[in-house]
Amino acid sequence: MFFFFYTWAFGGAERVHISLLKLFKALDPICFITTKSGNEGFKNEFESNSTVINLGRWAEKVSYKKHMYKKLAKMINKQKSPIVFGGNSEFLYEMIPLLEPHVTIIDLLHNFADFKQGSEWRSLPYTRRIDKRIVLGEKLLEQLKNHYAENAIEESYLNRVEIIPNFVDIEQPFQKKDFNGILEVLFVARNSPEKRFHVVKSIAEKCQKLALPLKFTVIGDFEDSEDMPQNIQLVGAIYDKSVLNEFYKRAHIVLLTSRREGLPMVILEGMSFGLIPISTDVGELNAYIGEHKGNGYLINNPIDEEQIIASFVVKFTEIMEERNELAKVSQNAYDTVKREFSFENFANAYRKTILDSIPAK
Repeated sequence: MFFFFYTWAFGGAERVHISLLKLFKALDPICFITTKSGNEGFKNEFESNSTVINLGRWAEKVSYKKHMYKKLAKMINKQKSPIVFGGNSEFLYEMIPLLEPHVTIIDLLHNFADFKQGSEWRSLPYTRRIDKRIVLGEKLLEQLKNHYAENAIEESYLNRVEIIPNFVDIEQPFQKKDFNGILEVLFVARNSPEKRFHVVKSIAEKCQKLALPLKFTVIGDFEDSEDMPQNIQLVGAIYDKSVLNEFYKRAHIVLLTSRREGLPMVILEGMSFGLIPISTDVGELNAYIGEHKGNGYLINNPIDEEQIIASFVVKFTEIMEERNELAKVSQNAYDTVKREFSFENFANAYRKTILDSIPAK
């Protein structure tokens, strides 16, 4: 197996990629990192579960890329039954024309990106050659269906698309949280525009002015500033899972303010520790989370950010007035993740999908 991943930097998608490397570790996979990672992130975990080759400038500089395409394609084509698996790697898509028919090509689409810059657009010229595509849920499948129709890709190619949700490794039994006193709100993300940290700051500031008993803990590569509300604590990026888990254990609420997501791992991981999710309604979340399910709260995600901020503040205010309900919501959040996102389901689905994708010889 040959994996082509965009980066080993901090992120939910990268956690999924590590899980895939672990799943197929017995096959001695080779993993190519195809862009410059912004930090060391999960480098050690990538390297402990595969042979990692960081292509660096060989995957970025145009004159080098052409040489590398030929070199890697030749090596892969020599294998008897090679499987090539990509996640967010433009390099892989551009190498596809050099791969021979016996090479099985699979890719994972985490979500749709902004401004026609995502994998769904970069892969468009090569869609008919991809043997299997994996998406995280029905909403993304519907987006892909529309995408194919708008770009003259025959509907029959949707037969190659499989839905496989992410998983959460629940290592701990449910532990009741004390929802009296000050509640800790945990925000975990990388510093990228779609995560909208400025929205988090505005929410915290307005909650502070209302004297709501909330403390916001922010984990990620965010910089301090003079206008940072006093109820925000910046922790910095954390790459050690055991250290991150200690924050999950302590917190009460997991917050997500993203403009777009697929199936955000931070929400699922938080719920696995009994944290109550409060999130913008993005990606596949509304299939699993909502007030009608009694396991969390979703905020409408209009274009107007001031409206989004106001909606979050209203929800936090309501929660403070309904504390006696929060223990039940916390239990339901934990139960949802344990029921819907098991490793066994994830592993069985990926093994079956990949094996079924290999053409009979």
